[in-house]
Amino acid sequence: MISRLDRLIAWAAPGRALRRARARAALGVVRGYEGGTQSRRTEGWRVAAGTSGNSEILGALPSLRDRSRDHVRNNPYGRRAVRAMASALCGYGITGTVVGENRRIVTRLNARWKDWANATTCDLRGRQTFGGLQRLMARTFCESGEAIARRIWDPDAPSGFRIQVLEADFLDAFLNLYPRLLDNGNRLIGGIEYDPNDRPVAYYLLPFHPGDFGTWAGAYRTPIRVPAADIAHLYDEERAGQSRGAPLLAATMISLRDLDELRDTYQVRQKISACFAAFYQTPDGGTRSRTDPLCDHVEPGMIEELPPGYEVSFAHPPGVDGYPEVMRLGLQSVAAGTGVPYEELSGDYSQFNFSSGRMSRGTWYAQIEELQWLVLIPQFLDRVWQWFLEAARIQGIATNGVSIEWTTPRRPLVDPNREISPIIDAVRASLSSPQEAIRELGYDPETVLDEWAHFAQELDARALVSDIDPRRTRRGGAASAAAPAKGAPGSAAAPTAPAETWPAEPSANGHGPPP
Repeated sequence: MISRLDRLIAWAAPGRALRRARARAALGVVRGYEGGTQSRRTEGWRVAAGTSGNSEILGALPSLRDRSRDHVRNNPYGRRAVRAMASALCGYGITGTVVGENRRIVTRLNARWKDWANATTCDLRGRQTFGGLQRLMARTFCESGEAIARRIWDPDAPSGFRIQVLEADFLDAFLNLYPRLLDNGNRLIGGIEYDPNDRPVAYYLLPFHPGDFGTWAGAYRTPIRVPAADIAHLYDEERAGQSRGAPLLAATMISLRDLDELRDTYQVRQKISACFAAFYQTPDGGTRSRTDPLCDHVEPGMIEELPPGYEVSFAHPPGVDGYPEVMRLGLQSVAAGTGVPYEELSGDYSQFNFSSGRMSRGTWYAQIEELQWLVLIPQFLDRVWQWFLEAARIQGIATNGVSIEWTTPRRPLVDPNREISPIIDAVRASLSSPQEAIRELGYDPETVLDEWAHFAQELDARALVSDIDPRRTRRGGAASAAAPAKGAPGSAAAPTAPAETWPAEPSANGHGPPP
């Protein structure tokens, strides 16, 4: 409907009236964010408005940790999700190789590092190698949302220090909920002291786990201020400024509980459905006497003659329909919430083929690599490497110009026959280096080359020719032209033919032999 003002503007300035009409029509088409509107569809949507990452997680963290651990203890799917994620993150351990320009320093530090990492003396409790400590950190990180590694200086240790792995419960719970400003100008948030630049300065750790017997006493609950230089705090910072981490199962807590109850209920109903019960009525409607001739149980092939007046009816327990579909959809939502592939979570490979396996594994490995190179390695492994260098310098060992290269565990291939050939083609096309291809498969290039060199030396010493020796044979089994066998034409031990000479006549252009 056109107002009087629009009519007046149209009479005085038709062009301006047209622009007003166009703007009004466009305004009616524009829509805002539906998720931000207040309507009937959003009436029951309860959210924490405008809260920070710390405000959201610190209050819920104790309950999230306890419920996550309960799922790991009692729910097979929760346990499977945590184990699968932890195993994919570190497997048997991420290995490190010292590199640098000074070969003497590199060789000495590399041997020292491997001796330290492969012995249980690196663990404060003397039980785990460095690979075992990685597994413990990854498992605790997935189950509780965060894990803590503490450096303990020990002059009796081979490298001067040991590592103690702690659960996040050691961060004082009474300092979690109420951020406050300290006298030195630092802030205390979630049991962690931060400087004005939000850099961790110290961690307030309890001397014992608060869930141990007898730790309710005040002396056991007095936190110890540990410098941040001695702490490696592993957690996934999902929001900027977040100081603590949420468990892997945080987004699937309710779904996992519902699925667990559904599974238990289904099993009980199936047990009831498997029961075969019969009921009979006596002629007078009374109770059965001991002289009744009817039997107490039913046997296969039995024929029973009922007395006159007796009536028999059989029980029909209720069945359960749609259970597999409901469980499959529920487990798919849990897989989406945890990032663990559905077939890995459920153990159901009935719909699994090479294409679907490659797609799911590609997404799965991308997430694993993200957590490895952006969380696990910088927050824990690189920190331990810096501790190792500091201890070496204290002991008077040169560490200048060295660094470390990490090699993640080998990935299991879905179909090696289809996946190895593209890797070889990429290396031959210079799209990837042989070292990078070896690392992607989870092996250390230096170790592989050393083993190949030793294998080749053993073959030559025993005068053996193997069809897997690339110096002698090609992939199809034919002799390699690059390195002929001993005694073959062109080898060092074989006589050489005289060089071919060109005739004396000049070429067409008069300069030397013809092409």
